[in-house]
Amino acid sequence: MILRITTESAITLDEIDRCLPQTQCTMCGYPRCLEYAHAILDGSSDVDRCPPGGTTTLHALGDIAKSSARSLANDCDAYPGRTVARINEHACIGCTLCIAPCPLDAIIGTAKHMHTVISDDCSGCALCVDHCPVDCIEMIACSVGHGGQFWDNFHDDEVERWRQLAHRHNQRQSNDKQVSIETEQYAEIRSEIRSAVNRERSRRWRRDRQSTARSRSKRSAV
Repeated sequence: MILRITTESAITLDEIDRCLPQTQCTMCGYPRCLEYAHAILDGSSDVDRCPPGGTTTLHALGDIAKSSARSLANDCDAYPGRTVARINEHACIGCTLCIAPCPLDAIIGTAKHMHTVISDDCSGCALCVDHCPVDCIEMIACSVGHGGQFWDNFHDDEVERWRQLAHRHNQRQSNDKQVSIETEQYAEIRSEIRSAVNRERSRRWRRDRQSTARSRSKRSAV
């Protein structure tokens, strides 16, 4: 059960996050569902900014967050309906530019090789489309029949899967960022060591040169 939330104590981040359909579409104005949940929790955003969740999410969030909002914010685009990304494999040039923006890692492929979309993992966020330089990605309308227990457009199990995929994606990005930082720090350390070695070599060269000059001066005086 996702939306039957009891709030005997203070509202939690997890309670808010489980009211969101986890499309990671950024239609709310935040880069991912969890960050929108954070914004609701800290009071910097209202509960009316999730077009994919529709009235189901709006009412669920309104109940637990004690919000009076009962319609989506005017600056939010209307949800176009459930779609899934499709790549024209004959037109794909293997540039890999569509892979990074996918919040669920639903696109697979390597440089200069054809890419494809894992349909079951695609939430229809369409974030990949604008990154394709040859316009070989299109969003195809699809139906989920009667939907899940809470949302008409989404099954409960896929919502949970998207949540897990998003968490894995964000964790991997954090790890990659940490590796990048550590690599940069290591490069800085190597540069500092190299500079210290060069300074020491210069100091020794000047010292040896001065010593040689003094020796020559003593021989000349004799």
